[in-house]
Amino acid sequence: GELIEQLDLTDEQREEIRTIQAKYADDLGPNNQNLNTAYQELRTMMIEDTSEDLIRSKHDDIRTMRQQSADLRFESMLEVRQVLTTEQRQELADLMEQRRGRHGWGMKAQKGWQN
Repeated sequence: GELIEQLDLTDEQREEIRTIQAKYADDLGPNNQNLNTAYQELRTMMIEDTSEDLIRSKHDDIRTMRQQSADLRFESMLEVRQVLTTEQRQELADLMEQRRGRHGWGMKAQKGWQN
């Protein structure tokens, strides 16, 4: 979202990206709400005297929901990618790498840990 806004987009590109984001928000929003509810349920189950089988089942549910969210974000990125020029894709990749570097993620940060 905010990284996309840093690119030099045409009005047409902005509109296409907003449409893509809105399309996926309809799926991601409820999935994230369900995920938050499942995390709360798991927390309660861990506190209470719930069987390990039920706790494992809830954990599996959470893992599935997280994967669904990741898949939706990936599909959204692929669609946005089609809207961007090669130069904009490179700029977006550079911005993402900078963000990862600030948060201690990414290949450059990982190399630093190895030394």
